[in-house]
Amino acid sequence: AAHACNAGPFRKESNPLCAAMQTSVMHAAAAFLRSVFILVVIWSGLLLLSTFCFRWLYASKVRRGKRIALCNAGAKHSCRLPIGAKGIGARKEGLPAVAIVMPIKWECIKAAEPQANLRSHVLTAYGGVCSCIFVVESADDPAVIVVRALQEELQKLADIRLVVAGHSKNSSQKIHNMLAGIAACDRAIQYVLFADVNCQMHQDTISILMSGLESDGNTLVASGYPLDLPVPGATLWAWVMCQFRQICLSQFSGDKSGFVWGGAMLMRKADFDQDRCGVKSRWLDGGYSDDMMVWSCAMEGGKAVSTPLCALLPNLVRKDVTLQQAFNFLHRQVFVLTTYASGEHFWQHMPLLLAYGLLNMLQCLALAVSTLVLACTLASSPLLDAVAFMNFCSAGLYVATLFCFALVQYGHIVDAAGLTAALSPGLLPLPLWHVSPVKLLVSSLCHSFLAPILVMLALCQRSITWGGTTYHIHDGKVHSISWPGADLKLEYQTFSKTGM
Repeated sequence: AAHACNAGPFRKESNPLCAAMQTSVMHAAAAFLRSVFILVVIWSGLLLLSTFCFRWLYASKVRRGKRIALCNAGAKHSCRLPIGAKGIGARKEGLPAVAIVMPIKWECIKAAEPQANLRSHVLTAYGGVCSCIFVVESADDPAVIVVRALQEELQKLADIRLVVAGHSKNSSQKIHNMLAGIAACDRAIQYVLFADVNCQMHQDTISILMSGLESDGNTLVASGYPLDLPVPGATLWAWVMCQFRQICLSQFSGDKSGFVWGGAMLMRKADFDQDRCGVKSRWLDGGYSDDMMVWSCAMEGGKAVSTPLCALLPNLVRKDVTLQQAFNFLHRQVFVLTTYASGEHFWQHMPLLLAYGLLNMLQCLALAVSTLVLACTLASSPLLDAVAFMNFCSAGLYVATLFCFALVQYGHIVDAAGLTAALSPGLLPLPLWHVSPVKLLVSSLCHSFLAPILVMLALCQRSITWGGTTYHIHDGKVHSISWPGADLKLEYQTFSKTGM
């Protein structure tokens, strides 16, 4: 075709046509470069990146300072005990009795080392009475085999119980399992720690969380937060899934951050039994998200939320995460913000939901615009216009800031992992050799691209599937539940360590 265009009678017509097309492209590029809208978008993206950079820098400084203080004080905490280690603390009189309630659904676990995580929950150095209550939906759950093995191995060292809660009737299955765990607690229990299998606790995690409640009677709940990192060789989607946790982790940079994570949530049992702030009643009345409801109850009741810096719990995410699994995980996290128990709760969630979608969309838009500006600069005439020159400089600055953003996030991960290592002296720290700013940058951009889609899906679709169970939401609450081939067995079955 090219030879035919340059031959015969077509040669004189093709040159003017090509020249006209080249001129139109240059004019369009020049007009694009002179747009003030471009400047607004890029600088909005710069402001967003700068905000996250400063948040991570501050969080890094705080965690680094805490790590240095622990090392100087010779802190003797332990986490991720090796197989066969006996980490049960010596019994001390006068300490409150605690029950660790762990709802488990084995097929939904994203941790690479779930057995090690469960062992870290049981092998605690807390000196008071401590009961470990594992709650499953069905006796057929593979988690039952793992819990039975722990009961057999640690029958003389720990009080381990297994509760089969059955199907939920009017709330999410996790909340239903948590309620079953509370019902199985002894009367002497004063504190309940709701723990997640997707994190590894330190031996002093219970004491650390309890200090926040004991020191302030106005505190409703004390919460930790996970440091999620994929194992070496993990897929890109494992990194994308961890990006959500990394963004939230920057919020947990003080002892009173105000947010709650249900995977490490300590509450007074009396507050729950007496339904102070309405936590129990809201869980029972179509509750879907346990931690967000506790947070909203604390905010509405004027109660504080304790988030100790040392309650940072490491977790290695399995490497075979697919796009569908990462998307479903992020969808469930975002869908939580569309559930609520009251009008005030609704208005607390909506700004978070819109900010998550719009700010991530702004990130994608700013990157796309910056790339187009740099490309149009190569196709247009020299930058003689002031606005065009400003847009070109802003685009270059945005790309440079994007790389700085990845470097700062990498530094924050290093400092956070250093804090968990200081809480676990003598043990192997989390592997960091496979963590790189490039992986963080690519996964962050993928997460930002998915975020607006997730928000639109959460707003349009009023049902969510988790672990094979579909929850239908109406007015912010669980309206109905669908199980594939469900056997509606709702009574509680409790098995002690001797009976299993």
